[in-house]
Amino acid sequence: VPPDQSLAQSWGLAVQAAYIRMVNDCGFCLEKMMARRNMFLDRLEDSKKENKEHALQMAVLMQTTTNSRELLD
Repeated sequence: VPPDQSLAQSWGLAVQAAYIRMVNDCGFCLEKMMARRNMFLDRLEDSKKENKEHALQMAVLMQTTTNSRELLD
């Protein structure tokens, strides 16, 4: 193998290895981002449920208070 061709081949392999590493890194980052996104969406759903439950509890409490006042009047 002539020296120039050997050098070109080495560069080609180095570039290919760097490209593969970059693609793998991007895939790993994307997986982590998707996992974080899913965790965020799960938390959002949980907080929506908690807010609904809290609103219901407050409504029941207000209704009970109103009923008690009506009984006292």
